[in-house]
Amino acid sequence: MKLKTHIAGTGFEGRTAVIRRHCKTHMDVTLQRERGNAHDKNAVAVYIDVPVLFGLLGSTPQQIGYIKADKNAALAKHMDDGGAVSAYVDYCWPASDTYYNAKVRLGVCLEGCTL
Repeated sequence: MKLKTHIAGTGFEGRTAVIRRHCKTHMDVTLQRERGNAHDKNAVAVYIDVPVLFGLLGSTPQQIGYIKADKNAALAKHMDDGGAVSAYVDYCWPASDTYYNAKVRLGVCLEGCTL
């Protein structure tokens, strides 16, 4: 199964700045299930690797948002059942003076398909 979806929550906790500086089209992202999320029982967080000290000290994962609630139920079930998932940034629009939150769309592939 393939899925394309925008992510939610890009305007919180400094995520817009992380997206503006580090998010690139076609970069891989990590999806992490948050079973204990108080707001959404199917929450799936989205992370990108951000270089530390210009990459000299490697990288660290930074959260940039969540898979939108209207798209995450099947994905969460698949992840809970131990299924493999891969995802990448399909495109990103950084925030600007006229557009407050960054917009990021992901391509997500459950095991058995190619991105």
